[in-house]
Amino acid sequence: MADRPFVTREAASGLRASWSVLHPDNLERQKISIPNGVLLTPFKPLSENQTLLGQWAQCENCHAALSSMSLIDKDRGEFICRFCAVRNRLPSKYSHIERENLPPELSNLTVEYQEAKLTAEYPSFVLVIDTCIKLDEFKALRNILKQNITLFPPQFRVGIVTIGRANNIYDISSSELLRSYSFHGETEYSIEDIGRMMGFLNGPISKELKQKFLAPVDEALLSINSILDDLEHDSFAPKEMHREARATGSAFVLAASLLRYLCPGEPGRIMAFLGGPCTIGPGAVLSTDLAEKMRQHENFEKDSGLKYYNKAKLFYEKLARNISEKGHVLDLFIGSRDQVGFFEMQSLVDLTGGIVVVCDDFDSKQFKLSMQSIFDRGDYKAEDLDMAFQAEIL
Repeated sequence: MADRPFVTREAASGLRASWSVLHPDNLERQKISIPNGVLLTPFKPLSENQTLLGQWAQCENCHAALSSMSLIDKDRGEFICRFCAVRNRLPSKYSHIERENLPPELSNLTVEYQEAKLTAEYPSFVLVIDTCIKLDEFKALRNILKQNITLFPPQFRVGIVTIGRANNIYDISSSELLRSYSFHGETEYSIEDIGRMMGFLNGPISKELKQKFLAPVDEALLSINSILDDLEHDSFAPKEMHREARATGSAFVLAASLLRYLCPGEPGRIMAFLGGPCTIGPGAVLSTDLAEKMRQHENFEKDSGLKYYNKAKLFYEKLARNISEKGHVLDLFIGSRDQVGFFEMQSLVDLTGGIVVVCDDFDSKQFKLSMQSIFDRGDYKAEDLDMAFQAEIL
């Protein structure tokens, strides 16, 4: 395989076609049962000459980019689009090109164009932490989060929300006096309700108000570490033969509200760390009573025992749309041997372009390695993570 030319091309370009060679006759090509197509490897590291600055030349008719597949008519100063066969004027910078010395966009199968960097804000991360998990795992999670926050580029912003019977938004503007805003987990708040109660709708968001809840790591690292150090295991112990009261859905609304009102039009990411199912409030997938079991495959087959499923699924789908329409992302990190209700909340990941990490517990090797991989800076500059934000599919 290694000596086949198409394998070498795939490794260099990140492109894989369903057919490496097509019959030259159009009638023969139409007989092929498997259609021709190309898959692109996202975020594939490219060499320096494959990363170009500025705007690309494109077809005036179909807007396809000038590429190594385009036909160049140097005598007439034109290029022919491979997609619609329309002739286009060749930009003047290509007037002196030679076959032996082609520019990168005409000699590589894959190039990336880097547009001029806008004066946009750096990304914001809201950490949503489950405080109902077992105490030893809770301590392990706190330590891992502290370690990984040091991997954040200094300009990236961080906020903290906790999950329990009551959910909390933390004020990270001061390391001396720790303050939080508490919300009853069983109450169904909308994103607008939270914005109103937090004062986000009273006028333009000031820098001071924004940094009260989402502060740059280099300015708030001491405060963030103080909050994580003082973060307590949920103080509402469950009754005998009952599960923990965990208001996951309500906590997601708090995090979504922070990003919607403090980071409109800016990149943002909610990173939720869950150790059990939502049992109270909006998005609950079962009750706290241990006599009540989580729905299983057979419940769907028999269409019975789905008391919470439809309502929870609709809640998370609506929330996912609200998050995604602002270009924000939600990731789920699940540390549990039992179900946590991912089937109901799957839309939060699917519709926002997030990721899911599932492990037995937050002290596991798999979780630690996953966190290291997520915050890897790869071949990118020191101020960036090997991570994409606000991507659009055109």
